[in-house]
Amino acid sequence: MAPNFEIERKFLIAYPDVTLLESWPGMTRWEMVQTYLRSDPADEVRVRQRTQDGISRWTHTIKRGEGIKRQEEEREISREEYQDLL
Repeated sequence: MAPNFEIERKFLIAYPDVTLLESWPGMTRWEMVQTYLRSDPADEVRVRQRTQDGISRWTHTIKRGEGIKRQEEEREISREEYQDLL
């Protein structure tokens, strides 16, 4: 399997009109808790809990590399593994 690369850019924007966004077809709202974990300085490691309609999913992500282009490994994990990693 070829590595997944991510090119990431971040922008500071004014807080959007959430009601307007939710009115668009196909849009959904969910809550997210994202925690960055201690790791090797060259890596960015995080866990994420994403909840929608009371149902949660958890992911573990490792980003390697520097600059705007980095290799990303992401996998779904169990609630128990999420809690252990925290």
